[in-house]
Amino acid sequence: MGFFDNLFSSSPKRLRTDGIYVWNFSGQTPKGYCPGLSGLLRFVDNQVYMEQFDELFYPSKADIAQILSQEYYENLDLGEISREKGFIEIRFIQNAYKGQVFDNKLVLDIFMVGYDVGTASIVDTRIFEKAEFLFLESKT
Repeated sequence: MGFFDNLFSSSPKRLRTDGIYVWNFSGQTPKGYCPGLSGLLRFVDNQVYMEQFDELFYPSKADIAQILSQEYYENLDLGEISREKGFIEIRFIQNAYKGQVFDNKLVLDIFMVGYDVGTASIVDTRIFEKAEFLFLESKT
């Protein structure tokens, strides 16, 4: 059994592929009040896709079914996944997510990825701590 055979399955504490993971936030941030921000993660074929919204996102079953369709998720940002010692890291060009997989949710710190010219290195700045991405399945 390969690495991704254990990582992607519908059993508990595995990344599920039969739905989406959604996180919603509204509240105070270091830069002021945020009325709504959402993140969506979709896992398919050993890859992860992401979409962000500048509003709260509460998808219906029809929305989830559309997101699961190939035409939709191929337009999302594609990221890389790594997993070590019970922790998961997901990296996109501008964001990184680091945390743990639980039954029907991911608890992740969200980072803004930048470049430090002085040290010539990539720097992750935490922007949200312990964001809970709840799993929403496509079944009616």
